This record gives sequence, C-alpha cells and structure tokens, in this order.
Amino acid sequence: MQSRPRTVISSYANEYISIPKYPGLALHRSTRHVSPYVRAQRAAAAGVHRRIPPSRCVSRALGDTVDAQTGAVGMQHIHGSGHLLRILPALFLRYTLGFIEVQHDQGSAQRNKSHVNDAMLMRHIIAVCVLVSTLVLLCSGALSMPVKLQTLSRTSAYIRPKFSSEALPFHDIRVQSRHGKVEQVHLSVLRYDRVVIGFLRDINDLPNTELPMQATLRYGTNASHLDHEMVLNARVYSGMQEYNSYLWNPPMGAPALNRSEVAAFMNTASWAEPWWYVYRNTTVADIPENRSVFAVYNNPTALYQSPLVFQAKLDNLLPQTTYYYDIDGEFSGNFTTLPEPGIQDRPMTIGLWADVGQTNISVMNMEYMLNKVNPDFVMLHGDLSYADAYWPLWDTWQRLMEPLFSTKMHLWCNGNHEFNSGNENNVAYMFRFATPFEESESPTFEYHAFEAGLVHVITLASFARFDKQSVQYRWLMRALERVNRTRTPWLVVQFHVPWYCSVLGTGSRLLMREAMEDLIYKYGVDLILVGHVHVYERTYPVYNNQTNPCGAVQLVLGDAGNREGPSLPFIDPQPSWSAFREGSFGVGKLVVYNHTHAYFEWNRVACEYSNSSTCATPGDNSAQSHIASDSTWLVRNTTQCPNRLMPTERL
Repeated sequence: MQSRPRTVISSYANEYISIPKYPGLALHRSTRHVSPYVRAQRAAAAGVHRRIPPSRCVSRALGDTVDAQTGAVGMQHIHGSGHLLRILPALFLRYTLGFIEVQHDQGSAQRNKSHVNDAMLMRHIIAVCVLVSTLVLLCSGALSMPVKLQTLSRTSAYIRPKFSSEALPFHDIRVQSRHGKVEQVHLSVLRYDRVVIGFLRDINDLPNTELPMQATLRYGTNASHLDHEMVLNARVYSGMQEYNSYLWNPPMGAPALNRSEVAAFMNTASWAEPWWYVYRNTTVADIPENRSVFAVYNNPTALYQSPLVFQAKLDNLLPQTTYYYDIDGEFSGNFTTLPEPGIQDRPMTIGLWADVGQTNISVMNMEYMLNKVNPDFVMLHGDLSYADAYWPLWDTWQRLMEPLFSTKMHLWCNGNHEFNSGNENNVAYMFRFATPFEESESPTFEYHAFEAGLVHVITLASFARFDKQSVQYRWLMRALERVNRTRTPWLVVQFHVPWYCSVLGTGSRLLMREAMEDLIYKYGVDLILVGHVHVYERTYPVYNNQTNPCGAVQLVLGDAGNREGPSLPFIDPQPSWSAFREGSFGVGKLVVYNHTHAYFEWNRVACEYSNSSTCATPGDNSAQSHIASDSTWLVRNTTQCPNRLMPTERL
C-alpha cells in the first residue's frame, strides 16, 4: 500500500511547538495511520499508561496525556505558565489538523464514512470558533493575561513481580571464570576522543601458571589491520570478605551461597589452636538467617585477591569512528566514538540505568539495552554489582555484563553499594572503572564532567561531602561556570540518591538538595538522572519542592534488576511535582535530536525468565510487560528560562 509523502508542520512558537525535521516528530499522512488518541486509549485499556506522542505537533503545546486509570485524554502543564496568545492558536492548529487523523484512519473510514464527514465538519466548526475567539480576545487585550494549566500526576497500575527470579548460580556459564584468559572486558568513556578498555585475568585457580603481568592490546579503524599497539601492566587489590545475609536469603534472585558454605569460610578450628585469638568453631547455627556476619580480620580464608586488572587508555581517537580491538588474540571487539562537543549531525542516543545487580532480570535489561536501545553510550547512576563486600560477585557481575560493556561505552557513577555496603569503600569501583575526573580537573574519581555532541554531563557523588564548604560543592560551582551552553546546550547531572521521590520513607538526600539545588537551578540544568529507589518516577520541571518551568526534570531509574525487591509503597496523594511513577523493572532511553528537543522513554522489562518469548511473567497484572510505559519530549525554552543560556546571554 502506497503512503502519501510525510508532512512536517512548521512551528507557531518555537518554545512550544517547534519540531526538528526528524521522522519521530513528523506528521505521517499515511493511509495506514491510526490516531494517537486511539492508540493511547487502547494502551490504557491494556494497562499501559503512556503519553500521547507529540508527533502530532500541536499536542506538545498543551501536553495531552492519557489518564493512568481511565484512559481519558487530559491536559497537562509542562513548561509552567504561558499566555493565551500562544495557547489559543495552538488549539486552532490542533483542531484544524485533527481532522487529518480522522481522515486517514482507514479503519474508521471503512466502518462509517458519514461519521468521518461529521467529525470533519465538527472540527471545522470548532476551529472557526476558536479563531474568532482569538481575534475577539486579541482586540480586548485579554490575551496578555497569563494562565497556568493544571498538572496531571499519574500512577501506573502496574506493579512488577515480587517473587524470586530464575537462578544464576556460580556454575552458570555466563558467570564462570575463564581461567587465566581475558574476561570482564568493559569500555569507559573519558572524552569524545579518549576511551579506556579495561579487562581482567583470573589466575586464582592456576597456582602453577607463570604470572602474566603484561598484556598486549592492538586497535585501529580497519578490522584486518590493527595499526596501534599497547603493552599493559597488571594491578591487583585485596579485600576482607563480608557475608551479607542477602547472599543466602535474597528478597529476589538466587542465593549466591548457603549458610553451610559461609560457616566453612568462617571456621578456623581446622588450623587454629583453641587458645588463639583467631580460633572460631563456626557452624550453621552461628549464621543468622537475616543478618550479615564478618570473619575475623586475620582469617586468611576471608581475604579476597582480585584477578589481574588491566586498563588501556586509547587517546586521540577520531570522532564518530568505529574502532576494532584485540587483546592478546583472546578477545576482540569494537566500539564507535562519540561526536566532538558542539557537533552533532544525527540524533544521539544515551542509555540510562541504575541499581543493576545480577539477577536474570538484570540480564534481560542488559540485553534490551544492547539490542533494542542500542545507545551511543550508557550512563549508569550507581549501584552496580551488589557485591556488598563479597568480592567475587564483582567478577560474576562483569562477566554477566560483558556483551554490553565490551561494545558500549559507559559513564559511571558510584552509589551506596560501591561505598558503604559492607567494607567496599569504593575500592573495587576505583580499581575497575575509569572516570573522566582528570579530564575535568576534579580531585577525585567520585565526581567529574564530560561532554560530547550537544550534551554536557556532570556526575556528582551522593556519598561525598556536599555542603557549601566542601570540595565537591566548590568544584561543582567551577564546573557549571565552564559549561558552554552554545556548544553543549543540554546540561545533564547524574548522581545516585534522588532529591525528589514519592516513595514512602525516601528522604535521605534532602540535605544535599538544600545545599546544591540553588546552584543547579541558577545554571539551568535540564535533566537530573538518579537511581537508588527501586521504582521508576519522572517529575515535572521542579525547583524548591514545587513545579517550576525553569527547573530540572528528574528521572528516578533505580530498578534495572537488583535482588532487593521493589521500593514501595508510593505516598498518597501523589505530589504535584510527580508526573508519572511505576513500580517496574526497566531501562531508560534518551535521544537528543538538536539544541532544543530531546525524547525520553522508560522501557519496562518485567520478565523474570530468560526463555520467555512473550516477556510476560506469571503474576504480572499487565498483559504486556515489555513495553515503553512512559515517554515525554523535553523542550529547551530559553526565552521563558534564561537560566538555560550562557551567563553573558542572559538579560
């Protein structure tokens, strides 16, 4: 069936309904077109609650949404107060263009042609009425009166499964050691032209093997001719094991150890004399069901030795270029560099996730991120492996994530499970993952800045001092002052613990918000990305606990599959600054189109079984678990919000 040419509607007011010339924002005048209102109502009836896409142009001005429970179309305020001068012409465009959707809804036309004609006539009448009203109000001066549209807060009816996922035991091939061979390959992005390739060699079960303290990495732009070579030296680190009760009694996922194994690790009676301080005759009865236990510090069986850790810093890379690499002939891969700051000739896709862990759902989300989101790079907002000082879980996690990590560059952020769960203290995080702190003149790997294309990202540390006397605060002031909004208009901040969250009992970072939010608002941050709380929640632009058109939108993305279970319930009533919330597993996708428009969607991935072809889990209350359950367009309005301009450009 032949489709008519695609039509792009020109803008009325740039800050409200301007649309970039990309297919995702175009009005498709196809004979197979189905009205977005029809699609949204069908989705709501199936338990899927989603925004009506602004691809029908004028809906963006008014913020049409679908009610989470009824599927009814409502009006949602997105950018704060506006003027009737902007809103009424938008209504005129909406009703004038609306008949196109009815006209090209083939199913409706075939069912009742006269109904379509009646709908067209009604829309024409409404359009004329709106236009006449606009002229009358224009003459009377009423159009100068500011109006504010009421916000619509929605809570999804969907709640993810709460029971245990399919087991990932240590004998699973995906988490097994490669016994001295290259493994746990991962990419860290430092600049658009600088990437670190990290990998490890596990030699702990090869005592009679010569210590391979060096490795050779070759790379280049031609897969058959890798013309750059680097010789790398290994490092190791040690740690004292902690045995968290989640190892043998997790809220979800498979146990990593049983209590008998933990007792054997802690028991020193086989080699220690009874009068020695280190003597412990530990049995299963000594291991509590729901409490962590510690081995004595001088018990050698409780000491962890990491595999050999290698890092190769590839510098002076060409932008937007695919590079191929090979490590000692044992592992090969490829990645594509990012555009240099200020230059972007195509949309840039960024994968977003947090609180990953290593359940089977973690794998589902990893595979979805790799194959469906297919990002240019990924941002991980803290809580990576959930090792919690049982150090071998770092190795199993990186083996599990290697398909994604070895081809998609990550920008890392640490969380409480890297810092203060057990005696982690950022040791594994610091040794394993490279961050661009030197490139951004930061004194620590914990907070840093990065830019590529039209995006400038600042990573903060929820677990470093943040008061106005702290080093982090003063570094942030300088980092924000250096952002060139002409070159990188989109300013994104990531850290771990939310400043705004409507889950009961989640106010642990209000002091950080009180210390830093004025600074974030002053420099017009567009988007804040966080994790920690195991739900998905999107806010309206918010500042000082109130919706504010010039504040930042915050996305809580803390449920990529970890073992701890959902962070519910939500508080009721839903705060006015909360736009959408859902207790679901998933990952985020952010597409930056140009200087003014970006698109975000939350992809709900609720499967707990890897062999599920329909991605529906027993016990789900939705027939379609695997779906983009929330989406929104982000529009930078520098006319209304001069804080999003360079300081020299502000009035």
